[in-house]
Amino acid sequence: MARRHIIRRVHPAAELNITAFMNLMVVLVPFLLMTAVFSHITILDLNLPPPGSDAKQPKKPPFELRLTIRSKMLVLSDNQGGLINRIPQKNKAHN
Repeated sequence: MARRHIIRRVHPAAELNITAFMNLMVVLVPFLLMTAVFSHITILDLNLPPPGSDAKQPKKPPFELRLTIRSKMLVLSDNQGGLINRIPQKNKAHN
């Protein structure tokens, strides 16, 4: 039997030309960053009715009586109907 000799040739390592790829990345990355939609997290403070309550009927606000002391009169009002009475000053003093 004859021996076969295999001759291997040594090829030098080929250099990769990545210049075109780098140019693409320089253009593509800023473009993608500019067009990206970033999500914003927002916290909402909600006052929800308790479970089982009737949410269809709005609750009537509590009655508030307001007394405003001015230099020449007292003004009595509420939060639902507005002005109730104006009490003018007598003898340079509040009544």
